[in-house]
Amino acid sequence: MKTLKYAIRFLTRSKSYTLINLLGLAFSLACCIILIRYIHRELTVDTHCVDREQVYAIQKTIEGNHYLGDIGNQGQDSICIPESAIDMRTSIRILENDHIVYQDYRYTCHAIATDSSYFRLFPYQAAQGALSLSTPESALLTKNFADKLFGKENPIGKTIRYSNGKELVVKGILKEPSNKRSIQFDMILSNNLNGTWDRVPIEFFHFTTASEKQKAEQSGKYPRYINPHATQYDTRQFTFSVIPIKDIYWNQSLIKQTYPDMGVCGNRLYLHVLEAICVLILLAGIINFVNLYLAIMHKRSKIYMLRRVFGANGRALFNHIYTENALLIVAALFFAWLFIEVTQIPVGRLLDTQFVYTPFDAWISLGFLCLLPLSISLYAFWQCQRKLPIDSIRGIGVTNHRLGTRMVFLFTQYAITFLLVIVSLYFNKHLRFLLDTDPGIRTEDVIEAKLIYESNDYSTYNPEIIQERQKRIAHIENMLNQCPDIEVWTAVPWYVLGFDYLTNFSKGEGGGMYNMNQMLVTPEFFQIFEIPVLEGTIPKTHSNDRTNYLIANRTAMKTLGYTTCEGAALINEDMRRFMPQTQSTVISAVVEDYFDRHISEGIRPIVFNMTNYNNGDVYQIACQKGKTQSVVDYLKKVEKEVYGSEDFEYSLVSERIKKLYEEDKRIADIYATFAGIAILIICLGLFGISLFDIRQRYREIAIRKAHGAGMKDLYQLLFKKYLLVLGASFVIATPLAYYLIHQYTADFVVKAPI
Repeated sequence: MKTLKYAIRFLTRSKSYTLINLLGLAFSLACCIILIRYIHRELTVDTHCVDREQVYAIQKTIEGNHYLGDIGNQGQDSICIPESAIDMRTSIRILENDHIVYQDYRYTCHAIATDSSYFRLFPYQAAQGALSLSTPESALLTKNFADKLFGKENPIGKTIRYSNGKELVVKGILKEPSNKRSIQFDMILSNNLNGTWDRVPIEFFHFTTASEKQKAEQSGKYPRYINPHATQYDTRQFTFSVIPIKDIYWNQSLIKQTYPDMGVCGNRLYLHVLEAICVLILLAGIINFVNLYLAIMHKRSKIYMLRRVFGANGRALFNHIYTENALLIVAALFFAWLFIEVTQIPVGRLLDTQFVYTPFDAWISLGFLCLLPLSISLYAFWQCQRKLPIDSIRGIGVTNHRLGTRMVFLFTQYAITFLLVIVSLYFNKHLRFLLDTDPGIRTEDVIEAKLIYESNDYSTYNPEIIQERQKRIAHIENMLNQCPDIEVWTAVPWYVLGFDYLTNFSKGEGGGMYNMNQMLVTPEFFQIFEIPVLEGTIPKTHSNDRTNYLIANRTAMKTLGYTTCEGAALINEDMRRFMPQTQSTVISAVVEDYFDRHISEGIRPIVFNMTNYNNGDVYQIACQKGKTQSVVDYLKKVEKEVYGSEDFEYSLVSERIKKLYEEDKRIADIYATFAGIAILIICLGLFGISLFDIRQRYREIAIRKAHGAGMKDLYQLLFKKYLLVLGASFVIATPLAYYLIHQYTADFVVKAPI
């Protein structure tokens, strides 16, 4: 207790240094805790699974495309995974961009169809009701979706209508797990709702032993037919592998090809950037704290020397130092968590996540409380104890002006800050470069909207329902033609940006195989996005024309080795495996390249499979200049007239371009924010050290002023060593920053110059 009182008394006497030290460490710990919580959240995705390292999904590879799926022809394949090797098993069907109707109002939702065995591998907790899919009409909703539908009403027992017209009864409400999920859904349906789903199931397994998992890996390497019952007509094959749940989140291409709208994926490189920032900020804060604490100790050096001379033992001295550090760090942690709580909303926007308090937060605080006071106290104690008693006696009454250790610490702090600032400047420059680079297509006044809301359950269709569906679609398209603010439109099954569908093409026998992206388009596609034609012409088609034409971009022609489209032809090898009679198709035209994904990934070869037949729920609409909002209002009226609701999904292509670079913007904002905080911490440290330096030299400054020294002379005297440290740290930090930027952007095909 006596030691505690003495520590508090001394810290309150050194108000200036204590306050500076406290603020600097509090800011550093707050930033560090925020980043650690985010990194932990990213590393614990899908931990609501019973064992995300031992529960596996099936990754199928078909003609270079990777999907999550099922084993498929298990019953006809003796070398597939036997039932005896599987301990637990379930399957889900992804129902992206589906919809339900409640009180005559349509709600868009993401859903999965599964059975009760799903909850053995993914044991969600019930917020209300029971998590049971015992009947075909059972439905389970997430808490957020239930609130959206029913507000404060009790959702259990409520009836909603699914997109296929069948009635569903809400049996339970899912409690949101504390961890992040890689599959985002609003509703869980029973597999028994439909006899035949049009979606391929995704299977999850828990193997009985590790050796059975290895056997499954070996089994998946053997190619097997997609359609084993018709190998004379369909020679397409696939292989499969097993991938643990914990790795799916980091596989961006797999998620984008399987469930792009429902999947959330991570970026390990982005996470490594945050880890580096966390370490640098923490290091800057600790060095700042130690530097100032040693300066405070220097003020008491005479007291320590006298105590040692009169026989004070090291244990008493260590207890005193440890108590002071513990008090400061406890206070700093308190203000750090206060800062975190106050800035929760802006930090959530910055990191694009919503933090919830978990036991892990207590472990973070406990870790800092255990490690920081001990490590700092040991270093400070070593500094005090390294002098012999005779040196302590000689030091009484002598003021030590050497700042060697403190200058080394200050140099390190400067270097860290310069590193963060330089990298921050580059990432902001790179972001501007990405946003200012022309994607090569028209982006202004172009809308992509989902206008068709028909059931995907084809088992419910009969000739009368099909005819009614066709009338609704025809009516929508007729109204699009009548709108004077619409220049041109087309219907497609996907959006223009980020679509991946790899197809194998060849130039004929012995011409080699080329795996390139294929897009199904109509002639209007090239008009909407104003893609220049470099050679040939876009074929003119009529309403009854069902001919398929091939059009290649410039990069595809280079990949194929063609210099002109005259005489150039391709065979769709994937189609030929399905239809052996498939012949080669001439390349009718060559169009200019454009960026259809993140610019840093470069331009890829694209073969456009063009037909006059419009097919798909997504409509690409080019509006008259400045008429985008009026077209959106018109489309709402169309939706109201056809489906009785004004709720429809649409996006502007210009906004979707910006959305491609959300992660880049986030990285740039994070670097800028934390570089600013690092500058603040360093300024606090510099202020404390310079304040200490000036106070130590009061008499010297007074004598120099008495002998005629001006302010300029005093500035040079006091600032010279700091400017030298500043310059040296800049010289060291600059090449290090260059190296880190170069390593980070090494895989970028297109990037801003360093």
